[in-house]
Amino acid sequence: MTMMTALLLLAAPLHAAFVGPPVMGRYARIQMNAASDVVDSFLSATERGDAEAAKAVCAEDLLYKTHSATTETLAAAEKRLKTKVPKPKDVKQELHEESPGVFVREIVVKPVPFVTVGVRQEFEVRCTDPPEEECELSRAEYTKTSGGKD
Repeated sequence: MTMMTALLLLAAPLHAAFVGPPVMGRYARIQMNAASDVVDSFLSATERGDAEAAKAVCAEDLLYKTHSATTETLAAAEKRLKTKVPKPKDVKQELHEESPGVFVREIVVKPVPFVTVGVRQEFEVRCTDPPEEECELSRAEYTKTSGGKD
């Protein structure tokens, strides 16, 4: 410890020396994990083209928006969920919670040879209160951010 650090600690109130990062409450941590698990399950299912697994984590009023189409119900999206979504070639920004219930990641895909596309994926998840907490995907939106022919 340097002399300057010691002087600063002595000048500050005692509790200031013990202040750490804010601790997330148990409920918030559990809900965030359940919500991010829903997104992970949806991503995995759509990369496999497994419509049944994808539908299992979605709300009936799912908004599913990609470059090719927008559907506003799970029933309308069912056929599209059978089509494999390209796996990321690169992940520019890992999946993270941007705001409560909204998860985002930025990826690069190569849907066909000589074409590389940047995509922002945004997901909205709704959860019920514990102890019967259940989460479902209510929005999946894929927006092209860059790219085209290599």
